[in-house]
Amino acid sequence: MSHEIIQKQRAAMRQHGLDALVIMSPENIAYTADVVVPSQMIVRHRLVICLVPVEGTPEIIVVNIEESFVQSNSSIQQVIAYNEFTQDPILVMVERLKAAGLAGGQIGIEETAISARGFATLQKALPQASLVPIDALLHELRMIKTQTELDQLRKMGKVAEKAARTAFEQVCVGMTEIELGQLIADTYMAGGGERLTMLVVGAGERSGFANASPTSRTIQPGDVIRVDVIGTGGNYYSDVARNAVVGTPTDEQKKVWSHMVEARKLALDAMRPGAMTRPMYEQYALKMDEWGLPPIKFLGHGLGLSLHEEPYIGPYTDIALQPGMVICIEPLCWYPNRWGLQLEDELIITEDGFEIITDLYDETELLTIDA
Repeated sequence: MSHEIIQKQRAAMRQHGLDALVIMSPENIAYTADVVVPSQMIVRHRLVICLVPVEGTPEIIVVNIEESFVQSNSSIQQVIAYNEFTQDPILVMVERLKAAGLAGGQIGIEETAISARGFATLQKALPQASLVPIDALLHELRMIKTQTELDQLRKMGKVAEKAARTAFEQVCVGMTEIELGQLIADTYMAGGGERLTMLVVGAGERSGFANASPTSRTIQPGDVIRVDVIGTGGNYYSDVARNAVVGTPTDEQKKVWSHMVEARKLALDAMRPGAMTRPMYEQYALKMDEWGLPPIKFLGHGLGLSLHEEPYIGPYTDIALQPGMVICIEPLCWYPNRWGLQLEDELIITEDGFEIITDLYDETELLTIDA
């Protein structure tokens, strides 16, 4: 995939007058080089840097103990290793820029991924260069997925949906949330998932808490169970929320669920190229108010190499949808210490509308589990 992505990056560089990109965040390293370097997430000083010139050979700079891993897994072939105890990776990158004749160029920098100390080192070492923030540019590029990215997101969305349903089909009264979570994890990994980054499993009163991780609480008759399967496969995220009730749902729960289904339909009806995101949220918020239900401050979000990406469907931004965007729609109603319901699906914006990724099962009726 790297060739497609780097071509997109180079087109953007030419448009914005940049000579090179210096990419440092884990998600944008994965975007550019098709690799997540294991220790980058847990050892802060082990920087990974992708250097992409507008012309010439892209390079990836890594700590020497990760060199062989990156050589085997990265789509960027030029790997530069440094010693974490004797070398500053920022200065290693400076030397690579100088070797490429870019010491005085327009250099795009991920401001949110470089430390203040690293930025000061870079400024001092390259006094003739212009350091240009590229965070917004990278967000914009990542909003529109390539076909390869769409294929991977389709796969992982369906894996997550199947994992939730399979677990609900096997769960029974007396099992713990942890045991339910393990059922989800087993199916997710068997389907091609690599890791669950934030598995939400909440039963009974815990279903009304945001991002509740599974505990030893046992599942009882009458419980609402809410799960949110958040994980990655091939570096790309899934984010699918599903619900079930142990026994017969109450009239209130049935009514709220019907509103969640209606809210999803209203959102899907608005999904098309050129549609603006803020009016979608405003329509949702009005409906939730009409129903007497508490909305949170967004209806949906982009999905890709990060769990939450632009475009957000909320009150704070207003972005036109474009073909190739992947979006999660998640109407929800949480009553902390009582119960909560959430219906989260993934979809792709197409040339003439949308394609639902998570369409394996009919969710119009609230799923029930034998009590």
